[in-house]
Amino acid sequence: MGEPARELLQRLLARGDGIAVDSGRLTLTPASGHPVPAEWLSEHERPLITEASRLASVEPLEYVGYSVGNYGPSKRGGVSLQFRSLVDGSERYSVFNAETRRNRTTKHGKKGSPLPSGQFRITTRFKFYGFWVSTGLPVPRRLSAFHDYMGKLAGLVFTGEAPDGERLSDARPLSISNTDPTHQQRTHH
Repeated sequence: MGEPARELLQRLLARGDGIAVDSGRLTLTPASGHPVPAEWLSEHERPLITEASRLASVEPLEYVGYSVGNYGPSKRGGVSLQFRSLVDGSERYSVFNAETRRNRTTKHGKKGSPLPSGQFRITTRFKFYGFWVSTGLPVPRRLSAFHDYMGKLAGLVFTGEAPDGERLSDARPLSISNTDPTHQQRTHH
């Protein structure tokens, strides 16, 4: 990138451009009314989000991947989302309950046997469902097909509190309604 994100952000704000991060995506509304070229936006999006996050005192996180397993002392089924800080590269994660075993016998396996690697099942009552809806991404037609949609999270920036240093207690898409630090607002989903 030609100029540091801090200078670019200050220049955009000084000329009256509207800048926001909404549900993990950067939105620019140029004062000129001209559309922002997609190539320019994709090149500058992450650095601008990182700088806006610094001004708003929130940590921006990029989605790295997910794994499915049995977690905690009771070895309950779950899906773990891995994130990386855009500021310092440190890793964070969030775990959501999920079904990891078959709930009925089919030609593919017996009831109670593990689902194929990477697959999990949820219902609308699971917290993962609420997390997904908060991203604004389309919900799969079949709730058993989330494993095919997980890559869509890579286009978003997230945030959350990590009281123990790594595990996020409330992973959510990043939203900053105004990058001016004297008027900053944070929204929680």
